[in-house]
Amino acid sequence: HLAALQRKYYKERNEELHYRIERIFSKWAYYTEKGLVSLLSAASNYRKYLATELYNAMEVWGTDEDTLTTIIVARADKDLEYIKEEFEVIAGKELKMMVQAETSS
Repeated sequence: HLAALQRKYYKERNEELHYRIERIFSKWAYYTEKGLVSLLSAASNYRKYLATELYNAMEVWGTDEDTLTTIIVARADKDLEYIKEEFEVIAGKELKMMVQAETSS
């Protein structure tokens, strides 16, 4: 239902709904805004959302190994191949290579 709402909003306003929400909630609590944006992102393209979460887990100083493990293990039998493709588009690197570089110490 959220994906349909986003498509309708874009069709009517020629703007992504999550950008509008970011502007509306810019004065609200940080976590409320991020939670709603994450929810909409996941509803629109779950694989891209997970690829972004993987990238963010490795892009900051100090790898978030819990996030890496949770996503990779939970999605291994379902759609990890598609997530790898989305990850490469986002990061410009293969997921395997970046995970190895981040966890090799």
